[in-house]
Amino acid sequence: MKIKYLNIKISTHYFLIEVKTIDINYILAKLIKKGRLLSYKNYVVGASGNISGRLSRDHIIIKKTGRRMSNLKPNDLLIVDLWEKTIQGASSDYFIHRELYLKYPEINYVVHAHPPNIVRYSLNNSYNNIPIETYEGSVYIGKKLYIYRGPHEEVVENTIFFRGKNWGYVIEAGHGVYVFGKDIDWIINMIEEIEYIAKVK
Repeated sequence: MKIKYLNIKISTHYFLIEVKTIDINYILAKLIKKGRLLSYKNYVVGASGNISGRLSRDHIIIKKTGRRMSNLKPNDLLIVDLWEKTIQGASSDYFIHRELYLKYPEINYVVHAHPPNIVRYSLNNSYNNIPIETYEGSVYIGKKLYIYRGPHEEVVENTIFFRGKNWGYVIEAGHGVYVFGKDIDWIINMIEEIEYIAKVK
């Protein structure tokens, strides 16, 4: 495996990042493919939603603000240093991605989507959870999906992890779902499962 050193300008600083060359192309391809899939499934509309992948312990690739998932291209994503609290041009939810990667070093991807049934269900203030009645949902998640109704700034503190920190989620009322974990294919599966649970209620 070749090792490539990237001298990348981020904000006003330069960082020497050591990464495996194949990893960058692999992660980019995954983010683009899954971002477009989210749009195809109507889990994001317009420039909404965001997606990111880990490059190294301290660096991630994240969608730029205002870019559409439906037509995601490599230059629609930005490499950032996690120790930078704010990044010009990065997704408006960068701070949530940043906190998740720093809090849970086991995870490799974060996806934020707005599946319509989840959003619709979470807008009803009468519910703080969604009972799970599907077989697969009960196996993968348990008895309930929990809805978080607090300040946006405290989303990360209200995440729920499953299966030895392989993946986790938080449903933010009126703002969709954040799903994160080691494997992006599994993350997409779980977004689909969460949306299906809300749909059949």
